[in-house]
Amino acid sequence: MGHAPHKRSGVVALVTNGGFLDSNAADGMRKTPAEEFSKIHIFNLRGNQRTAGEQSRKEGGKIFDAGSRATVAITVLVKNPSATGQCTVRYTDIGDYLSREEKLRRVAQAADISRLDAVDVVTNDHGDWIGQRTTGFDVFSPLAQFFDLAGNGVNTGRDTWVCNSSSGEVLQRMSSTIEVYNTEVARWSSSRLACAEKLARYRRTRLARDIYDLCRSTHRRAVATTALGSQGMGRRRRRRSWW
Repeated sequence: MGHAPHKRSGVVALVTNGGFLDSNAADGMRKTPAEEFSKIHIFNLRGNQRTAGEQSRKEGGKIFDAGSRATVAITVLVKNPSATGQCTVRYTDIGDYLSREEKLRRVAQAADISRLDAVDVVTNDHGDWIGQRTTGFDVFSPLAQFFDLAGNGVNTGRDTWVCNSSSGEVLQRMSSTIEVYNTEVARWSSSRLACAEKLARYRRTRLARDIYDLCRSTHRRAVATTALGSQGMGRRRRRRSWW
């Protein structure tokens, strides 16, 4: 939706998804029309079938039948350069438990926005129109003022393996983790070495020798890292294998 010229009057009518009416993420979308236009008329046709249970039944029929499961709203934006003061938001809820046919009949009977049974919405600083948030939390003391430091606490990133009420279970899980890690390192290293050796044997080129030397160097670093890691886990230090 583009911005209306500041010194020209006009009316814009839209039929859209009505999710913006009370969505926390759409506060900016509500604030912008309120700044650009002098009066806003909202006719909420409901029909949000992404709800469940009693709320879904209250939402009633879907305006576009099988074509949509979202809330549908008719929005009329009025630009009057001579108007003063804050934008007026006029809101009409079509009602609960209405079928699609009943909703369309009410729209046809209204015919004009002046005939809608609307209420004036007093917007707040957050841009809320309906379902406005409570301001009670603003008077609570933030937790940060009671603590000098803030953080996630003890967080290993591996809690599934290293945290347990049973020390035996932790030992078993860590031993299994170390064994799998060492097995994968050995398998990766041997496969890389086997590939490089085969390449060097059948293609005696400078490129093959470079790849072979790179794999040997990588293998040495992997073995050294594994040995240090295993020592840190409380296992017997492995003998390093140097070329």
